Amino acid sequence: MSNLSSAKLSSFFSQLHTLLKSGIPLTKALGLMKYDFLPQVIEKLNYGNALSIALPTYFPKSAIASINNAEQNGMLEIVLDQLAKHYFAVAQDQQRIKSALVYPCFVIILSFLSLLLIFMFVLPGFESLFVDMKVELPLITRLLLNFAKILPLIIVLLLIIIFVIVKNIKEGRLDAYLIRLRFILHLEFGQFFHNLGFLLTSNIPMEKALGLSTENIQNTYVKNKFIFVQQAIIDGGSLSSALSNEQLLPKETLSMLEIGESSGELGVMLLNISSMYQDQQQEQVKRFLSLLEPMLTLIVGLFVALIALTLFLPILNMISQIQ
Repeated sequence: MSNLSSAKLSSFFSQLHTLLKSGIPLTKALGLMKYDFLPQVIEKLNYGNALSIALPTYFPKSAIASINNAEQNGMLEIVLDQLAKHYFAVAQDQQRIKSALVYPCFVIILSFLSLLLIFMFVLPGFESLFVDMKVELPLITRLLLNFAKILPLIIVLLLIIIFVIVKNIKEGRLDAYLIRLRFILHLEFGQFFHNLGFLLTSNIPMEKALGLSTENIQNTYVKNKFIFVQQAIIDGGSLSSALSNEQLLPKETLSMLEIGESSGELGVMLLNISSMYQDQQQEQVKRFLSLLEPMLTLIVGLFVALIALTLFLPILNMISQIQ
């Protein structure tokens, strides 16, 4: 096991919290749970190590830091419950996005395959018929038939373009442009504020909490910006002023951060901002899908109508010649 999903992390922390709350000792509680990595964890605990040290290194650093802080303050059960809820919320957010994209992806793939079958198998059959009948083809029909012949080359070129775009996205070369999309902005900062708010409410110091939260940022452009944010906070600045200098967030969000800082409830305010961003993100997904579905239907319908028109025109010409 090299990685744990948010859902599995939530399940692990939830089970451990329930067992400890029932009065079962830590080592015995871990022995009752069914995870491949637990024998090594129990062995380290038996040698006198703390849970935060015994857990595998591929556990999120923010979770390890929260557990370490809880162990020092005698709040392990409380923090385990918070971690379970935190990762459950993250898993739910990820699942909502995946679920929302399933139908449009299915429609796009099905539409593409349908058109591909028409161009690869149906049109060549009609072309043979027209040649045998020696029908004079209209310009639009000739263009469509010629397009069908070079379609394999076009598909190869499209796959190359998609590969290059995906490769650049994975390498972070397009991150500065992607963050301009409100959906990406809300996704990145929604997760970031949730992580940072959770760590601050778990009594992790700001500098450490900010460093751990920054590690989880996927967008390299934003992550690089937060290097300056971290330095500004080390120099004594506030989070709101540091983010304002980097011009990453709207004024409304910065105002909320200032209120959280002045009231001494920054962690709670960050969680509220995270919820707001997640709600906006879900609304944007719904709006996008509500536009995408009819647009896909319209595009496929136009393609089918165009193909039908280009095939019926020479047939009509052939009928008129016979008459």
